[in-house]
Amino acid sequence: MAQLILLLATTAFGADFSGQEDPVTPEFSVYGADFPSDAGGPSGLVSAVSFATRTWNVQGDAAVELRHATAAGGGDLGGADGLSTIDVGTGTGTAPYLVFPVDVGDDRSSCDIRLLTSNDSGPVAWTTGATGVPDTYDTETVLLQALGSCLGLAPSAGDSVMAPLSAGVADRDLGADDPAALAALYGPAAIVLTPWSHFVIYDPGGGDDADGRGEPGEEVLFRLQVRNEGTAAYGVSGHAVIDFTNASLSFTLADATHGDIAPGEFAVFAFTMRIDDCEPGTTDVQARVDLTDERGDVYPIDVDFPLQCGGGPDTGTDDEPKCNCATGPSGGWLAIFAAASLFRRRRSR
Repeated sequence: MAQLILLLATTAFGADFSGQEDPVTPEFSVYGADFPSDAGGPSGLVSAVSFATRTWNVQGDAAVELRHATAAGGGDLGGADGLSTIDVGTGTGTAPYLVFPVDVGDDRSSCDIRLLTSNDSGPVAWTTGATGVPDTYDTETVLLQALGSCLGLAPSAGDSVMAPLSAGVADRDLGADDPAALAALYGPAAIVLTPWSHFVIYDPGGGDDADGRGEPGEEVLFRLQVRNEGTAAYGVSGHAVIDFTNASLSFTLADATHGDIAPGEFAVFAFTMRIDDCEPGTTDVQARVDLTDERGDVYPIDVDFPLQCGGGPDTGTDDEPKCNCATGPSGGWLAIFAAASLFRRRRSR
C-alpha cells in the first residue's frame, strides 16, 4: 500500500479539501516523538510544521488555511477517521516522505503525511537548521511539498515547491506558480466573519445627563463584534435591521463601515440608533445584520436581546417615557456572547 501512495505523490490528485464547509481549514495533528534528535527532535519537527503551514497560508493567498496541533501517540495512516496527521517512520520507495489521502470522489476528507527515516535507498537524514546540509533533507522544504500534495497540487517542473526535491537544498518559500495553482483549487483568499459579542450602549457621549437609559430623541449604539477567521483582509460595510413586536417602540438606524479586517483580527461595528418612540414594557428585539465585504459577499448574522422600556417618575414623564435596556444593576449595557460555530456560513453574492 505504501508503494501505491508513493506513486500518487508523483501524479496529479483527483481530490482536494475544497469540499469542506467554508472556511476550508484542514488541521494536521503532529506526532513527532520519532523525529531524529540530531535534527531537532519533536520540537524541531513541530517548528518546521508551523513555518511550513504559515508559508502556505500567507504566500498561498487562497481561501484555505492550514492548521496544526501537537498530539501524543501515533497517526492513523490512511484511516477513515477524518483526521489528518504528520508523523515519522519507515517506508518504501525513494522519496523522503509518503502521503496517504482519503478521498470520496473529488472530496478529500483527510490526508496523512509520513516523513521517512529510511526507505528503499537506505537511511534518510533530516535537518531543521537554518541552511541546507549536504545529503540531508531540509524538513521545512519537504513539508511544503508534502502539504501541497495534500492540498491537491500536482507535481511541477516549473517554479513551484512541487518540483522534484533534492537533498541538501533548503528552499522555504512558495514558487511563483504556486499561488495561482492553489487559487485554482480553492478560490482567492477569503474573509470569513464570525460574530463574537453584541451589546447596546446608552449615553455613548457621556456628560452630566448620562443616566444609562435611553429616551425618545436620544441616540444609542448597537455594537456587534466580529472576528475574521479567513485568510484575507477586506473592507466591510454593515447594514442592520431591528425587528420587534412592541408597536409603540421604534428605532431608526445608520449603517456602519470598517476598514480592512486582517485575518485573526477583531472588529466592532457600531450602528447608531435613534429612539423615536417608547412606552413601558419588555420587548424581545431581533437584530439582523448583513455584513458585506468589498467583493460583494454577504455574511448574514442574527442576534437577539431583551429590551426593557421604563416609565413613571423614576424613568421619565408620562409624555416622554425613558427606555432602560440594561438587564441588571450595571444599568448601561447588555452583552450577549454568541456561539461562533453557528454563524460561519456565508451567502455568496
